[in-house]
Amino acid sequence: MIKNWITKAFELLEYTLNPMPHEINELDWKENLSPNNKKLSQHLSAFANQPGGGYMVFGLEDKTANLVGVTQQSAEAIIQKLSSICRDSVLTANYWTRK
Repeated sequence: MIKNWITKAFELLEYTLNPMPHEINELDWKENLSPNNKKLSQHLSAFANQPGGGYMVFGLEDKTANLVGVTQQSAEAIIQKLSSICRDSVLTANYWTRK
């Protein structure tokens, strides 16, 4: 059984690609991982505040939605970096709320 969020992500991706490619608040295309942690953190925060969340789709050109793909190694690096940004943000927020 496919998890509900996977089905929703595919539905949103198809919606943004057809008939004319366009991004929406709930889904953001990324060609690859940005080195700018602050910008990534802002995207993650925006998705966290979006009703129902949001999705970053890697392997699509930002402007054209042309498929460029990602390697297994790149996918693992993306997951690790985004996880670290989320963890660090939560730890920082907890630190400041305890002071």
